[in-house]
Amino acid sequence: MAQRILAPAAERLREDMAACPYLSQKAADMVEDFLRRKGIRSLSEVTLDEEIAYFRFASFHPFLSPRQQRYYGGALEAYMLWYLRPGYAELEQEMQEYGRLSRPAFNKIYQFLMISGIHRLDEIDYAVRMSYERYLSECRIRKVGEHIKMLDWLKLEAIRKHEHPIRKERLVLKEQPLFLLYHPDYQTAMRFYFIQDKQDLVFDFSFSASLTLKKQIFSMLEASLELDMSNKAYREQYLVPLKMLYLYCVKEQVRDIEQMELFQAEGFRRYLEENAGGKADSYSQILGRMRKFLFLNPAKTNWNANVWYLDRFRLKGDRMNPARKVGSFHFYLIQDPENRKLFQLYMKYCIGISSRSMNRIRAEYYNIYLFLQYCDGKGIKAARLSPQEFEQYMTAEQDRPVLAATYNQRLEDINHFYLYLLSRGYISKVPFMTGLYLKKAIPVHHDRSVPPEVQGEILAHLKDFPEELRLMYLHLWCAGLRVNEVCCLTGDAYSFRYGVAWLQVYQYKMKREKVIPIPETLYRLMQDYIRKNHRLPREYVFQGKDGQAYPAGTFCIQMKKICQEYGIRCGDYIFRSHDYRHSVATRLYDEGASLQAVRDFLGHLEEDMTKQYLDYIPQKINAANERYFETNSLADKLQKRKEEMEWKTVSM
Repeated sequence: MAQRILAPAAERLREDMAACPYLSQKAADMVEDFLRRKGIRSLSEVTLDEEIAYFRFASFHPFLSPRQQRYYGGALEAYMLWYLRPGYAELEQEMQEYGRLSRPAFNKIYQFLMISGIHRLDEIDYAVRMSYERYLSECRIRKVGEHIKMLDWLKLEAIRKHEHPIRKERLVLKEQPLFLLYHPDYQTAMRFYFIQDKQDLVFDFSFSASLTLKKQIFSMLEASLELDMSNKAYREQYLVPLKMLYLYCVKEQVRDIEQMELFQAEGFRRYLEENAGGKADSYSQILGRMRKFLFLNPAKTNWNANVWYLDRFRLKGDRMNPARKVGSFHFYLIQDPENRKLFQLYMKYCIGISSRSMNRIRAEYYNIYLFLQYCDGKGIKAARLSPQEFEQYMTAEQDRPVLAATYNQRLEDINHFYLYLLSRGYISKVPFMTGLYLKKAIPVHHDRSVPPEVQGEILAHLKDFPEELRLMYLHLWCAGLRVNEVCCLTGDAYSFRYGVAWLQVYQYKMKREKVIPIPETLYRLMQDYIRKNHRLPREYVFQGKDGQAYPAGTFCIQMKKICQEYGIRCGDYIFRSHDYRHSVATRLYDEGASLQAVRDFLGHLEEDMTKQYLDYIPQKINAANERYFETNSLADKLQKRKEEMEWKTVSM
């Protein structure tokens, strides 16, 4: 009975194997015996795992030489190649059209793809690639990497062949591994072909993680592919750091990168130090890039994000000084969720409703942030602050070594915050009276004019400075402009009328323009610079790397650096841009300009402000006092009276 049952199965298996006429009978017997032991009645039942198992069986056969082991080990693969071939004509034709594979490599890949159920080259994906790599390794194929490259070539050829002639193919987020080398756009895919470690190109979206996180990583990855940068720079700045951020977030169960807390950001830094070594500093920047990308690009502003990037709001005019841009507001430093939420609501009001400049809002943000950090430390809910708790806070503030004006401004900013909470119904009354805590602010004048020897040394070395720094410095030295005003000068700011050179300056601090005379030499130098650099009338004359206004902070840093290089200093003094306004104001006043003229030249509204810029006033008063007493002493008056009496006597 058993023989009658087994006979038909054995016949079917032999019929399937008869399709391959090139192997010996002994090889056929070995394959048949192995498959029958596995209960396989037809080659249609053979899987990749059976092929691997057979290879191991033949490779470790005790009665076969190493050469025979290799021959018999490939027997089942050969049978499967001939057996499956009739059903995969389209695949074979595609592979033949490619024409870059040797016959052994062709057969190896062709047989593998058929047994894996792949009918077209465009069906190859990362899972197929991984399966092929495992198959090659299990079969102890030499130069596995070369064989994998051949499979990659076929996939890339299929991508090239099937890509749309006009529309660029884009990635699609799926709950499976994403392999960038198989990107549906051929040019993008080829960008990754020469990256050595192909594991860097794998983002496994089958991991157990929040869909929000996966969408964030995917969108950042997709956007980063559009950046115009070298492969090396892209790998170091985006590809590898982004993958490490993703793996960290999966490991620590971070659900939303925009909601990452301080301890999680610090944990990511430690993760990089453990896994990226010396590249931890550069890789850690991906978190900031990621947060910025996520905040700037959605259709609706995510006001719950822990970091806001102000570029989203496109603030212009008086609200955002192009040379002193406020980049971002960070809220994750406030640990209490309720206090953080109230802080965010108030900052949203300041940005959206108020007309204050962002520099003023940033100062207010900082003062309220310090207060809420104090609340964090004491476990205080800002909306339930008691008068006694505020009294304790102000007692601590009074002991800080800050100017009375700074202390008062901090108090006023906290009061504004509480008035907002009152108006929105979060509190029933403000828990303190501002007037009880204000300090009397007495104006104190500080001489800030740049020492003459420092000015002389800079002017002596000015020819060696970069042209941009040289010209910007001259605007400080001879026109007394604020550094941000210099950085925001436009091509049409310079004019020559009635034999005088003029400079038109917009004062962001005063929110108005002024026109002042400047030396003709500076005017000529600037005309040459504008012409040479092709600056248009409304373009910034001095530009940063992004073509926008030159950053004021960058200019000051570069000036300090170059002064240190040339050893230009006077004691601890190196370079402070605003001190040149004091120098110019004092020089004008010394040379006989009226206080009102100096006020207009600096662009102040009040003379009291101008007085703060006139240095060495006490010395001038003392000198004037000495001159008065030299010419108005009692002895002088008696001598003068005596001379007058003698003159009258002679006249009579």
